[in-house]
Amino acid sequence: MDYDVIIVGAGPAGLFTAIEMLYCESKKKILIIEKEQPAEERYCHITMDFSGVGAFSDGMLSLFCGSGGTLPKLIGERKTQELIDYTDTIYLEFGADEHMDRPIRQLKAEMTQRLYARMEKYLLDNGVEIRFGTACDDIILENGQCTGVICSGSPIYSLYNVIATGRKGADWLERICVSRGRSDMNLKKDNAGRIEMDERLKTNIKCLYFLGDCSGWTRGFMMASAMGVLMGQILYYPEFAQRVFMGDRCW
Repeated sequence: MDYDVIIVGAGPAGLFTAIEMLYCESKKKILIIEKEQPAEERYCHITMDFSGVGAFSDGMLSLFCGSGGTLPKLIGERKTQELIDYTDTIYLEFGADEHMDRPIRQLKAEMTQRLYARMEKYLLDNGVEIRFGTACDDIILENGQCTGVICSGSPIYSLYNVIATGRKGADWLERICVSRGRSDMNLKKDNAGRIEMDERLKTNIKCLYFLGDCSGWTRGFMMASAMGVLMGQILYYPEFAQRVFMGDRCW
């Protein structure tokens, strides 16, 4: 394998997956593939580029587990709230405004881009490879298992593969699944154009995970970030993965 983990998409779900793996002191070799540009080079593309919509958002982080999405159905409300609270501490460590009008942490919009630039630097300084300006063309499926992705016609192999392309990548994800004849993915669209999964995330493909707004589990920036943290923990403790994603809330 070329990498232990490939993350497609550098939005909040993808970012926090990698950050949490580093926080867990994981030694896994991580690659993030991002179609657009680094945080410091962002000027438009509101739902694309490094950090997704966040770098130009209004800076609102909802700290309430019922703020959107169906993540509480996956791991329970108590665990979801604990996950959000923990994710909030990571935001604070990277320079989020400590002021909070609960359940909302209002980030200063002019500071948001710099916050994500710090996250980018942290990942790069700690050995995470980020390929900017690189589009993921397809996923590699072998005997019911995802073994990597294809970028610019070249295969990149990985033990685990995380699709975190956000709302903007939902159409791409749908095309990939349809083109591979994977009707068992149970994909559908909601009114905002996100991919929706069934309540047990049944992709029927080993080593492939859908996160963030492209998955339907999350709604909003904080929930997508928290889902990334959960994914990072699962990749660090692989033995938890089957229990979490099969709906066992006692993991």
